[in-house]
Amino acid sequence: MIVSAELQFKWQRRVRRKSPLRFAPGLNTLAGPNGSGKSTIVKALLDGGDCRLQFKGSSTIRLFDTELMNPRTLSTPAATPAEMALRLRGSFSSHGQIIRQALAALPAGPDGMTLLVDEPEAGQDFAGVQRIKTTIDAACTQEGYQFIVASHHPVFWFDTHLIELEPGYTRRVLEALTALH
Repeated sequence: MIVSAELQFKWQRRVRRKSPLRFAPGLNTLAGPNGSGKSTIVKALLDGGDCRLQFKGSSTIRLFDTELMNPRTLSTPAATPAEMALRLRGSFSSHGQIIRQALAALPAGPDGMTLLVDEPEAGQDFAGVQRIKTTIDAACTQEGYQFIVASHHPVFWFDTHLIELEPGYTRRVLEALTALH
């Protein structure tokens, strides 16, 4: 599990918030406007070599890439009959269903496994985003996973360790949404 990260120059110059970043067990959400560095942080944590990462327990980090999970965009042939069946099933499922099914099927991993997710809400309606968040919450509590999610969506800003890349961003967005109502 990642406890903190100090981004090096290669990454830090593209992120509005200064290092070090602190992470908690469970769900951590990177929030900020476009261009604030959410995806950059996800890439930096995955790369690791150009960052000073502090761990507690296991140091396994995986990218949960929601774009590559779309069976309509895969460019490689299925390697096994089981993979072929999954891709065929996926071609008749929504992107949100695929993400939720993949999250729900995560194997029990070692405590401290960190999964990086960049914008899991992409292409989802409100109910779909809520279902994805609920599935991630369940994985955090039942399987011992740590999630670091880059998200624009307010659903991901609650019941999380919120890391704002631009101070006051989430407050301004929530006030604007309230004013619309």
